[in-house]
Amino acid sequence: MLKSNGIRRVKLFGDEEGDGEILRALLLSGMEDVEVMLGISSSSSSSSDEMRRLLAEDPEAAKVWVQKKVVPYKGMIRYVALGNNNNNNNSSS
Repeated sequence: MLKSNGIRRVKLFGDEEGDGEILRALLLSGMEDVEVMLGISSSSSSSSDEMRRLLAEDPEAAKVWVQKKVVPYKGMIRYVALGNNNNNNNSSS
């Protein structure tokens, strides 16, 4: 479907296993030339917060994440993003 619609770039943010399944499917379908941005979601879930914090603060954890999530797909992954949006709407008016 991506190929038939001329889509050459994909952003994947979110769940750990889902991203790997999508990347494997792209490889198996002959879409290894698609450019992928892979990231940790900046959602407000506590697991996303914990993962972002761990990767930002622990170089060894970041290295393991890259080895597991990026290296197997290094020909496809062009960018890695670590969301760090502040979702608090605390305004003083």
